Amino acid sequence: MELHSSRLSSQNLSRSVPQKKSLFLRFVFLGLLLLCVIIAGSIALLQSKQYQFTNIELYGIKTFPSEEVDQFIQKYLSNNWIGIIPQSSTITFSKTRLINTLQSEFPIIATVHVTLPEPNTLNIYVQEKQPVCIWCFSHDECVFLDHEGIVYSKAPNFSDGVYPIFTSEETKVFDQYLGKSIIDPDTMYRFITLFKNLQSNDIALSQVKFLENGDISFAIEKLFGKYPESSTEILGTLNQDDVLFIRNIVTGLNHQTFKEQFKLNPKSLEYIDLRFPEKIFFKFKGKEKPLETVSDHVSNIE
Repeated sequence: MELHSSRLSSQNLSRSVPQKKSLFLRFVFLGLLLLCVIIAGSIALLQSKQYQFTNIELYGIKTFPSEEVDQFIQKYLSNNWIGIIPQSSTITFSKTRLINTLQSEFPIIATVHVTLPEPNTLNIYVQEKQPVCIWCFSHDECVFLDHEGIVYSKAPNFSDGVYPIFTSEETKVFDQYLGKSIIDPDTMYRFITLFKNLQSNDIALSQVKFLENGDISFAIEKLFGKYPESSTEILGTLNQDDVLFIRNIVTGLNHQTFKEQFKLNPKSLEYIDLRFPEKIFFKFKGKEKPLETVSDHVSNIE
């Protein structure tokens, strides 16, 4: 009798195992089905026109075509996350991501402020960078530099005289430097200051040229009310003492021999050379050797 009971229990147990397994599979199937429904519903919700930006307003652009930014934003919003979730969805939209993308794509942009005044409206306020100076390459292509010495936009021709102009002997083009630093900020501000400090009633400079050998050239636009040749320059070095440099210029320009020679023929002046300590050289056309004076760093010339 006990043996018969044991056999029945064993048979019942063997039947219950497949039943439990079947029940488990049903729960798994229902769980996966529910998950698929949730995912499909979420995707449908994110793709719904009701939750898409339909109105985009762009403000603050002044010096370059706003259409370029508008087209870029439209293209940006038309992209999809993992191929199915639109970036134009108001539910998943990221202000930070859009701001970072705009500043990376358009180096001319300093700051971006994004607001959503209405659920389907995107307002974008842009503030452009302010140029500190202009940098011109050897082929006469010029660009604007910001406060970090970074190239962010081409400089139009009418900008001459508005900002300090730096030139170089480099042959690279705008696209190669866009968004990159072309000069150390400390060096940039140092020569902007020197360029401005050299301007006076007696002398006007047009630009600063950085030569490949480490020398610096200041182009003279006007001297003592006269206009020398456009190639006339004051020569210095990158490692010079700027205070001494200014003193030597004042000393040299007030030297009687120099004044007489210059006023006699302003177009004959080729350069004023201050690259050598305690010496000032003046080179005039037709002279085999430049005139040399010695500075005592104050005002006297021997």
